[in-house]
Amino acid sequence: MQKRKKNKKQNLNKNAIHLDSSIENEPKVSEGKEKKGKKKFHLPQIKMNLLTLLILIFTPILLFFIVAIPTLYIKTYNENKVTPFATDLKDIKKSDIIYGNKNTIKDFNFLFYCTKYNDGGTVEFKSFAYENENTRKVLGNKSEISVKVGLCSNWVKTDIYSSSRSRRVAASAKTALGSSSYYATYSISNVPNLPLKGKLPFINLKELTAYVYLTYTTTINGTNTTKRYVLEYDYEDYMVGKISIPDTRDQKVRVNNGYIQWQYEGDSNSSSYWRNIKAITELRPVDLKSTETEISWKYKNESDTEWKKLIDVADLTGAATDKSPQVTVESGIIKWKNDTDSTTAWRSIAYLNSLDMEVRYQNGKVEWKRTSSQTWRELTTLNSESKDYIEGVTPEVKVNPLNGSIQYRYGNNSWREIKKISDFLTVDVQISSNKSHVEWKYNDEFEWKMLVATNTLPAESDTAIIPPTEGGINKNK
Repeated sequence: MQKRKKNKKQNLNKNAIHLDSSIENEPKVSEGKEKKGKKKFHLPQIKMNLLTLLILIFTPILLFFIVAIPTLYIKTYNENKVTPFATDLKDIKKSDIIYGNKNTIKDFNFLFYCTKYNDGGTVEFKSFAYENENTRKVLGNKSEISVKVGLCSNWVKTDIYSSSRSRRVAASAKTALGSSSYYATYSISNVPNLPLKGKLPFINLKELTAYVYLTYTTTINGTNTTKRYVLEYDYEDYMVGKISIPDTRDQKVRVNNGYIQWQYEGDSNSSSYWRNIKAITELRPVDLKSTETEISWKYKNESDTEWKKLIDVADLTGAATDKSPQVTVESGIIKWKNDTDSTTAWRSIAYLNSLDMEVRYQNGKVEWKRTSSQTWRELTTLNSESKDYIEGVTPEVKVNPLNGSIQYRYGNNSWREIKKISDFLTVDVQISSNKSHVEWKYNDEFEWKMLVATNTLPAESDTAIIPPTEGGINKNK
């Protein structure tokens, strides 16, 4: 091992000697030549032209505009940025807030608009809500909403609000405008005079955006849920011209006190909300004519061959024998008088509903039908418990046109009333399946007849009218 280390050391020494001898054998350069070969370092000479000069001048300026100015605008925007209703929403999760516009809410119809805009002063707003097809499904009995209004702007910091108002959801726009239980008004003061310039160039506030913070509670399958909306309204959204809102609710009908009546779905059942369409007695109007000998009648839709005798003039107590009596229909009753009688001297002849009524007694039952029908219907039974009953005697039955009733008697006893015709010959009414018209029929009929188109029922007074906004921003300043 020692011998191997010794040989290695000898080899390193030989290599060192060889390297030294190589250096000594290098050709030497004279001192003079060494000085002559040295070169001095000089900065490169740049030949300036106009383009180069312009680049050098404008590059810093361009960088300033690209970086510095946007940074300044972003800083200004952030310093003046407004979050509408920040105080109201600070403890509410963002996922629980729905942001939208005037068309966002679907659970009811919501209107928000400016009633008066005093530039540089006070701005007044109004809001109300009324039902649509979804309202009663989701609001139930909790038909109340809360609304707060704000005017906001980011670049020229504006952040002013009204107080909150709670109001009920009305059945219609007309109803809503008629009571402060449904509509609310808001007043926002210290509104800046617009247009308003900002601190930086090109920032010019021309209009203010209005925001509405609206909350209400829905009830679906017994579960209550609070809904929160922040709605954005541009100047053009809340500044309005004249608006007409027709009542588009579904309608319903009924028969009451001798009239077919209608009202809107959702209205109170109070009689003041029901409106007459037509009297029952006018459903089948008649024509009348009189001569010196008789009075005749027919339905208006019948031909002239259908005249039927109603009564002989000779059977009218007090009728003139040489002149035809005057005849008319009043409240479903045919009446007559002499032409020399006063206007208060009209006397009854027959109820209209008795004109085509037939009755019979058969197998212990009193039955009725109208002449136009083939089906007899049971009215009542007559038996030993009936007044004036006479065993073994068949009772007589008749239609009494003078009071519109069905009567009976046994033997020579007085006629007794069984029932008024209007109590059993009734009228059914409904809205057609396509909601285009009101239909009616007698209860002994199967075919429905059109009475009136539903779009002719609403009166002009049912339409809600919103007047145009007063004032506004003078954009020509």
